[in-house]
Amino acid sequence: NVIWIVLYAITALAAASIGYHSGMAGRSRPLVAMALILAFSAVILLIEDLDRPLYGILKVSQKALADLQRTMNAQIH
Repeated sequence: NVIWIVLYAITALAAASIGYHSGMAGRSRPLVAMALILAFSAVILLIEDLDRPLYGILKVSQKALADLQRTMNAQIH
């Protein structure tokens, strides 16, 4: 999917910008870099888990969508 490619590209760009900034500043900040990498990783994992509602750690009920579909069908007929 294009969305996944863009998400990974943004993550790679952020990691590269941290490296570039560290090189330009003349000092590295490994704690900040690690925190940002972990944050991006957590967001990617959360998006992936929510993208597949019936699998993974977070299981999202489809009841609300089924109720909405029944309500919309009832209004049409």
